[in-house]
Amino acid sequence: MSSGQKDQFMKKALSWQIAAVIGQEDARALQWALKNALSSSENVEVTCVTLSDLKSSKDEYDAFLVVLDLGQPTPVEHLKALEGRVGLCAMVQPTPAQLLAIAGLPNWRGIQWEQGDHSQLANDLIDTITLMKEQIQKSILLESVDNWVSKKIKIPARLSIANPPDTLQGPDSIAMVIGKGSVSVGAAESNSSLRLPIKGKQQFFEVYSLQSRWMWRKITHGGNVSVSGPEHERPLEAGDVFEVEGFTLSVKASRSVEELLGILHQAGLRSDDGVKSIEAELNSVDALLKEFMLSAMSGELRIAGPTRKASIFLEGGRIQQVLCGSVYGLKALLRIFSWQDFRWTFNLHSQVELNLPSMDLSYLELKNLFSQWSGRWKRVGDLMPSNNVRLKVRADSFLTRKTWSKQEYIVVASVCEFENISEILNNCPLWDVEILETLVGLRQEKLLSVS
Repeated sequence: MSSGQKDQFMKKALSWQIAAVIGQEDARALQWALKNALSSSENVEVTCVTLSDLKSSKDEYDAFLVVLDLGQPTPVEHLKALEGRVGLCAMVQPTPAQLLAIAGLPNWRGIQWEQGDHSQLANDLIDTITLMKEQIQKSILLESVDNWVSKKIKIPARLSIANPPDTLQGPDSIAMVIGKGSVSVGAAESNSSLRLPIKGKQQFFEVYSLQSRWMWRKITHGGNVSVSGPEHERPLEAGDVFEVEGFTLSVKASRSVEELLGILHQAGLRSDDGVKSIEAELNSVDALLKEFMLSAMSGELRIAGPTRKASIFLEGGRIQQVLCGSVYGLKALLRIFSWQDFRWTFNLHSQVELNLPSMDLSYLELKNLFSQWSGRWKRVGDLMPSNNVRLKVRADSFLTRKTWSKQEYIVVASVCEFENISEILNNCPLWDVEILETLVGLRQEKLLSVS
């Protein structure tokens, strides 16, 4: 039901228009029974229609009633045309087939009707409409909350150090309040609002309010420390990130807004955008993880492609475990890094159920890991063979090789045991990029053949 339909229904909640697929005599008797069951301030009008009239007249009525005689098939296609409008199907001695058909239609109830008992039919119809009123009122409330959260989720409320180290002294987060002064970030011995575990007394940058907006600037006596952040020309918003010598600080919305957002997610009332700051088109796994980790999210990030899927479990913005098919841990995480064509969903508070050691990977560790991996993957990623390729060691060339590195030995052993490239990747303990680098080298030396 559209918002306009909701408004119209709420305005005339005491005046109901019912379209009924029912005989004229039964319609008049039902009208009388409804009048007796309702208060004097409430009014209902029952209009007889045919099944073929339902679709064309669905916007003219608040609810629908269909009466089925003994053995009459359920007109599912006609009822589907009502697009989820509320309705009651009264059946004389209902069959299992009739009940199952009605159960599969949203917002429709099926009841057994003792033919001629119009008081019963009136009461069931009133219950159905009352339920609809409650659902609409709840829907309007939740839409209002959702709209409020959508507006507030970008407003800066605090500056936080993402995944603060154990050596941090002082707070890891500070409130940003318009009119209460600026917030500065500096070294361990500085007078800054937030002090990073970096030796010295220098200040690195500050955020300040200007005409009810938050801006930021570097502080000139920051020394040689590297400081980066959003564009200076635009106001700050929740989700923005600063980098100071390997430390990451993020601008966040208020905790109450984040809690409300979490409740909306748990109730399934938000799309799979995890947090509202994830609005940009995120076409890489590392960019996606950055958003979730810097937002200190907890739950399961599910990533799926046409023929593959994986789960990344987070707790407070730290990666606890990664599962991808038969592999897990860092091997699974690095494999997912290479995915480009994927979709994702996020399930709050979901936890890994397998008894596996925790990775407890911070965003800074992830960033360094990805930096190391990406350079290597760019060199060999395009050379990845298809999953059905089979490899064999060439015995004649194998015997001429004098020395082998440990990595080469492990890869060659996997080739001898499994041959199929997908099995090699899944069972060899090395990372996929290490395996591929080694296979490319061995192939160039003609130590491997493709079968």
